[in-house]
Amino acid sequence: MDERAVHLSLYALLAQTGSAPAAPAAAVSVAPTLPAAVASTAAAAAATAAAAAAAAPESRATHERLLALLAGRSGAPFTRLTHAPTRTSQESANVRGATLASGAKAMLLRASRAPLPGGKLFCLAVMSAAVKAELGRLKKLLGVKDLSLATEAEVLAVTGCVPGAVPPFGSLFSGVLTVVDASLSAQGATINFNAGLRTESVGMGVADYLRIEAPHLPAADFSTPMA
Repeated sequence: MDERAVHLSLYALLAQTGSAPAAPAAAVSVAPTLPAAVASTAAAAAATAAAAAAAAPESRATHERLLALLAGRSGAPFTRLTHAPTRTSQESANVRGATLASGAKAMLLRASRAPLPGGKLFCLAVMSAAVKAELGRLKKLLGVKDLSLATEAEVLAVTGCVPGAVPPFGSLFSGVLTVVDASLSAQGATINFNAGLRTESVGMGVADYLRIEAPHLPAADFSTPMA
């Protein structure tokens, strides 16, 4: 009798007397679960990191610079509102109790192939929140062939703001050209916008905004109504 047969016979004898140890778990039942466990742990860690990043406090630097700019210009009254965090134009309008059209939507755009007028690399396109930008028309107005929406990382690097918090003042940032669509003035005499933070809004007159910012294009035509 070979060694394996001797072991099996011995185990059978012990089993009859109730002295046999529990049979070891089969390795094949454990191995398949390891990759799933590792994947689950990695997914949980990634979700935790994403949640931590989303909960990270916003920088107040741009907000404070904006307030200093507005307070330093006599004859330009403005209002301030602290509210729950908002990211979209509609959320902002709702929390302000204002119309969607009165929102001054500020989109940071990047020219990657050739510089914009003044040698600048970024453009802050400002328009009523009730319209959408037509980049093809804006490219023709600026004389460039390439213009695209900046990434979230670029928005943060250039403006110090998270998406949804950028104010319509490109002059606050280095290398940014401001262009304003005619829809901003057409919607009414007052505008509202997030003031460097998702929890802070400012309201002011359109004429005062245009005077203070002095955009490269103050009443351009590069938008169409939202569908």
